[in-house]
Amino acid sequence: MKLVPTYILFIIHTLAGAYSSMGQTTGRPVVDTVAFIPGTKVIFEDDFTQDSVGQFPSKWRLYPTISTLEIDDSITNTGAYPITKQMHDSESVLAIASDNHYFPLKPKMQYGNYLDDTFTIEFDFRMDDPQSDPAIVLFDGNGTNIFECRLLGTGEIISTLLHQMRFSVDYPVAFDCKAWHHFAMSYANRNIKCFLDRYRILAIPDCHKAPTNFIIAGNSYTEGNPVVEFKRIRVATGIPVYMFHKILTENKFTTNAIHFQKGRSDIEPESMDLINQLADWLRTNSKVNLEIDGYTDNDGDTKTNIKLSRERANAVKMALEMLGIDGSRLAANGFGDGNPIESNATPEGKAKNRRVEFIKK
Repeated sequence: MKLVPTYILFIIHTLAGAYSSMGQTTGRPVVDTVAFIPGTKVIFEDDFTQDSVGQFPSKWRLYPTISTLEIDDSITNTGAYPITKQMHDSESVLAIASDNHYFPLKPKMQYGNYLDDTFTIEFDFRMDDPQSDPAIVLFDGNGTNIFECRLLGTGEIISTLLHQMRFSVDYPVAFDCKAWHHFAMSYANRNIKCFLDRYRILAIPDCHKAPTNFIIAGNSYTEGNPVVEFKRIRVATGIPVYMFHKILTENKFTTNAIHFQKGRSDIEPESMDLINQLADWLRTNSKVNLEIDGYTDNDGDTKTNIKLSRERANAVKMALEMLGIDGSRLAANGFGDGNPIESNATPEGKAKNRRVEFIKK
């Protein structure tokens, strides 16, 4: 399928007065010119490393209000239920062997309504079978289903707003359901945007209700326990505005939004949006020179972490140079797990410590 130009928003539906009737809109994704930027305050992070292989994930619970969920039957007879598993590269994932059962999971949070006025949700997913569909659902404080997005293994993405407006879009190129894909959602001022890999798949200017919590789910319509898998689930509040101006006002900008492959310095594709925006900002502010400092959490030994953080800082430097920024304006350094800004005792704290800092020189 041919990509549409980047200046065309494939679906922004003016929803005023439209909720009294059913509707469906289809379209094509676009490469977003206004990139996804994760929130600044991580309130929930799960990489499943704290769970034993084969056990129910400790930071989640089954969502109890789905009447079709047959917990006892699915666990006792088919063995199909959410568990933590480990991949060949030692990365832990949430695996839902659904066998035609719908398993909604809700994060364990201290408060029931934890989503702020602005927030972002991200996760990676894959599936064994095209007839599977991982999903995410947003609820308000009264338990009303505000918005849901189903990511079908066929490459179709189906979204529903308030059970009334239905949106459908196809992934713009051949979709490999067995490969890992990155989903991201941002919410601000009742505006919802959803991204899949580098494509914006949905933009709703007014969802009319404020979401306060969410669930994820996995399902399949074929027998034999095909698996839907999730990893690196992160929820953050506080979408930054004019974020790079902190380099001028505070001489430093810190971000957790540049993601790297586990234990490596390879930059994840979704992080290039922020790096592209930084390159644009540096072109505008041509007299600013930066030191790029990398940090890790405390997993592994100190010497390895210092080396890894330095390599990651250099990877960011090289990415900026490839975007046309003069390398003489940039320096890179790594401090490993030194100078933590949060305790490493929780996944959320570790997520905040895995950061890149840009220091004005």
